[in-house]
Amino acid sequence: MYNICMGDDVLDLRHLYQPRGRGWCFRYRTPACLIGQTDPTTGKPFGREIRRGLKTRDLRQARLKRDVILGEIRKLEIEHENGSIKGIADAITMAKEYQEAVQSGDWGSEFALEDMARDEAERIERAKGEKEAISWFKTALGKGVPFSANLEDFLRRPEVKEKTQYEQRSYLTEFKDALGDPLVEDITVNIASNYIREVLQKKKNKDGTDKAKGATVNKKISALSSYWQFMRKRGLVETNPWHGQNVHVEKPKRRPFRWDEIKTMLESEHLTPILKEAYPFESGTTSCGDR
Repeated sequence: MYNICMGDDVLDLRHLYQPRGRGWCFRYRTPACLIGQTDPTTGKPFGREIRRGLKTRDLRQARLKRDVILGEIRKLEIEHENGSIKGIADAITMAKEYQEAVQSGDWGSEFALEDMARDEAERIERAKGEKEAISWFKTALGKGVPFSANLEDFLRRPEVKEKTQYEQRSYLTEFKDALGDPLVEDITVNIASNYIREVLQKKKNKDGTDKAKGATVNKKISALSSYWQFMRKRGLVETNPWHGQNVHVEKPKRRPFRWDEIKTMLESEHLTPILKEAYPFESGTTSCGDR
């Protein structure tokens, strides 16, 4: 027995139900093609029915959440129809198998893996586009290293402080989002320079007023350069396109202290005893201001 809101809202209760005294829930018959496949939300195989609590008693919010879940399910259906879309981790695993086959002279395995990589790239192209497909194909045959492939190993270096790791993750993720997880071999000096000029230097401050400060841009360049040095030590890249790319940092404008500012400073309780002896005057005097 379920409680159902009557009135105009009753016309839009598809896939929604509300146990008595509880919030709204989602219920949907699992598409046949997804039964047994991994549910990315729970990490478990899909059963014959999908049920999820929506954590709300408000029907409008429940309908919005229901529509989001339906969109996710339909996206999974499309991906399944196009084939099981493999990620970068799968491409890296295949690259290891492919390189072993090449080095051992196992032509049968080599050609079979090439065919598998080509078929998968075609599915990725239909689902995500040509750029993603080319990147995946090169990675699977050991002809390219995605930017994200070694990112976690770099960020988890034990000698690096937690605050530095946090900042570097932010800067490197910004680069990945801007260029779409490119192959590190494809990042030339020209591309690096263009990214600095067209993305980093043109990025506005948080208040939306001025362009990014040179010191901030240089911190981001330093993080990218450190990552390339890390990959170079592993033999993954030969050159570092970020080397020597620092931008000019303008020195902050300075002015002399006004006498009223000097007086306030000298009257401070935090003033050291030496300075108090050097500039003795009673509180409330105007000896500094009269000069």
